[in-house]
Amino acid sequence: MINIRKLEAELWESADLLRQGSKLTNMAVHGLNGKIVSDDGVDFHERMNEIHTALDQLNKEANVLMDEIQKVWEELK
Repeated sequence: MINIRKLEAELWESADLLRQGSKLTNMAVHGLNGKIVSDDGVDFHERMNEIHTALDQLNKEANVLMDEIQKVWEELK
């Protein structure tokens, strides 16, 4: 099993070493990323759907609160 956090830290360290003595910027190195496959026991698509659902609900709640704030603001004018 791949420790994704350790791998990420090692990749950033390698990127920093690569940039030393070169004209590469952070953005230039970001373009070098490849696809990292790991098995951390989390179904990526399932988790992203859960997050998207939660975000959708939070956006709906935010819209309700914005409407309430607007009503109060109109009353204060």
